[in-house]
Amino acid sequence: MLTTNTKFSPTSYFNSLPESVKKAILESGLGPEILHDGLRFAIPIWWVFRDKTGSFGLRNGSAFLIELGQGVLAITAAHVFREYCENRRTAQAIVCQIGNALFDPASRLIECNDDLDIATFRMSAEMVGQIDKPIVPADPPNWAPLNPAGKEFAFFAGFPAQSRGMTPTGRMFAAVPYFAMPPITRVTDRQITCRFERDKMIDFSGSGLPPQGYDIGGVSGGPMLMPTLTDQGIVWRFAGVIVEAAAGVLFEQIVAVRGIFIQPTGRIG
Repeated sequence: MLTTNTKFSPTSYFNSLPESVKKAILESGLGPEILHDGLRFAIPIWWVFRDKTGSFGLRNGSAFLIELGQGVLAITAAHVFREYCENRRTAQAIVCQIGNALFDPASRLIECNDDLDIATFRMSAEMVGQIDKPIVPADPPNWAPLNPAGKEFAFFAGFPAQSRGMTPTGRMFAAVPYFAMPPITRVTDRQITCRFERDKMIDFSGSGLPPQGYDIGGVSGGPMLMPTLTDQGIVWRFAGVIVEAAAGVLFEQIVAVRGIFIQPTGRIG
């Protein structure tokens, strides 16, 4: 645990350190601790359908649960929901799940805002229990105004489409999560952008970094969170919804729409 007796909070103290010292602290164990703690919040949303030819298709995106004071909401990107709706429109049959729970996105929809690329859904206590994932909290003591700034770290997680598949029995969906904690490179009134800096990446797994241009499409709808280090542990604060994952030879970046647009009721705007 990172602690300090200076006038700074642990997070402020960490951000004030030289890059070489930050890297050493992250490699010593703090980095994996933060990453695996944040990964708990990401949830796959996926659907299997049979098209008019009788062939089966499998699609997925990412999602998370959040409590903003008026009930638990599920959040994903609007374009993930729109893809589901198009498959549903043309399919002979379709089944959707969010995590471990059967899920009918259309009947649970609160609002789909295509401009902001966010979709919100009403969740029952039974479904939340079936999903069995932690909920991004909105606990007032930890909910001071969030003003992300460049060079601060942001965590994101999701489930790339290229890692998805069915288990050998054909009864279960499987996907390998992609998660990272890059520095913020740009903040606007609407979006948060994190451009990957490969010369500063750290391989915590020991299996090597993903190749440059690795396609992480499918992480859309996953959470962007900001970790706050305290003497008692890690406090997670909601920053935004992942809406774009650009992977290429020239640059790689993640873009999130800021969470300030989501109201406690699940309405957007």
